[in-house]
Amino acid sequence: MRENEPALLPLLERLFGTTPEQDGPGPANPVREVRAENEMYEGFRAVWDRAEGVHRAQPHPPVSAP
Repeated sequence: MRENEPALLPLLERLFGTTPEQDGPGPANPVREVRAENEMYEGFRAVWDRAEGVHRAQPHPPVSAP
């Protein structure tokens, strides 16, 4: 990245850090965690969408029983 796209380097370092291990042992871009967080807020958004009359039902995979 430093050699091929030096103009993007400051932005990428600001977003992801200067080294992969900078913020801890996890990956710089935790895709699974972001998806899990989005799913967590999906129900919350649906409640407010329904209260405001703009709710659109969206299919999702069934959740396993605890």
